Amino acid sequence: MALRKPLSPNTRGYIFDIDGTIMDSHDGHYHAWDRTTRAHSKTYTKEQIVKHFGKTTAQIAIELLHLTDPEIIERVSREKAGYFLEEIPSLKLFDGVIDVFTKVKEGKARLCLASSNERNVIEKIIHDFNLGQLVDASVSLDDITKGKPDPEMILKSAQKLHLDPRECVMVGDTIYDIQAGQRAGCRATVAVLTGVFTRTELEPQQPSLILSHVKDLLSYL
Repeated sequence: MALRKPLSPNTRGYIFDIDGTIMDSHDGHYHAWDRTTRAHSKTYTKEQIVKHFGKTTAQIAIELLHLTDPEIIERVSREKAGYFLEEIPSLKLFDGVIDVFTKVKEGKARLCLASSNERNVIEKIIHDFNLGQLVDASVSLDDITKGKPDPEMILKSAQKLHLDPRECVMVGDTIYDIQAGQRAGCRATVAVLTGVFTRTELEPQQPSLILSHVKDLLSYL
């Protein structure tokens, strides 16, 4: 389904992923995972770590550290989140994010952040980047039982916005974002090329739109 221009009354909500979509956090997550894996006597190249981006923290911990014990998986996930919290002050939003969010709000649509980060991480991002007046809701890893590409996070986002998923547009940078939005029944999915996935990798998922940057969404609002 193609997006309409300008913003259609049928689009009442926008659900945004965070990492690689609205925030240049690639290096921050890499450094956090590098510290975590080294603390557990595992050493990986940057390429070996970043290829897991887009999955939940727990799933990455399982795959990088070959974990099976739920308590250890949870502990390692919290450990990594702690390292990432230390990285946030050095991170930046992508150009145009505030303009996009402002235009969404001016169009009377609602906005939710849906990210595989822990709740305290999302709360710090919202606080540190002064997004509180623009973001209506957020859904974190702590709010779900299954991560993307399962639709649970997107369905919960729509629920928090008091909307039907068919009234919402999902915006993300990974194949998992697009798959989750489609499975949730979103009226449209938008992929951006500022994450770890290329156009060639995203095109087979058939998103409604592929944009170079999230700021390019301004033309469709």
